[in-house]
Amino acid sequence: MAIKLTDSRREEIKRLLLKPLKKDIEDTVKEMSGIVEDFFLYLLPDDVRKVWDKYPSVFSKTGSVMMKEVIDSNKYPELYQFSKDFNQAWLSVNAPSFFDYEGKGVSLKEQFMQYPYFQKYREKLEDLMWLDKKYVKLKNKISCVLENVPTVARLKEEFPEAYNLYFVEVVKDNRKEVKERPKENQCTNTEELRAELSALFKKD
Repeated sequence: MAIKLTDSRREEIKRLLLKPLKKDIEDTVKEMSGIVEDFFLYLLPDDVRKVWDKYPSVFSKTGSVMMKEVIDSNKYPELYQFSKDFNQAWLSVNAPSFFDYEGKGVSLKEQFMQYPYFQKYREKLEDLMWLDKKYVKLKNKISCVLENVPTVARLKEEFPEAYNLYFVEVVKDNRKEVKERPKENQCTNTEELRAELSALFKKD
């Protein structure tokens, strides 16, 4: 009897296949957080910065900042175009929270655009948008392929990368195999998807 590929298994396979790309997204967000955190500290007067460096525990701290808070969306409307499922909108920062970062009537966004590392942040934000689009596109391709693979045996034959990640690395005790003749995939080019995923995992 053929072992069916259940929806829960499909979701877990999808998560495992997208893991390298998700890590790229998380690493990019971490780099952006570092730039924004340095920016907040850059705005501190020297005397406040010295106290912060020596006694950070006495300060009330800002734990996170939304990406939108440091980007002028009116001036740069192209710099915040993410998918509806994007969930990495917050940047983790460690800086004093009570300090008046606006200062002298200049908004935080305007000051950030004048910050020496703003260009680097912008580049990382553009990278993040690209990664988000790639993630969504690849996720849809994987979903499409897996929906047209009804059994474990077909998965092993048509999409061995997915089979190895889930059934070999995650549930190694599953030893059942059923030989079936694969039919033509009606959803998308499986070989093309496999090549894209191979490029992702080679980076690890």
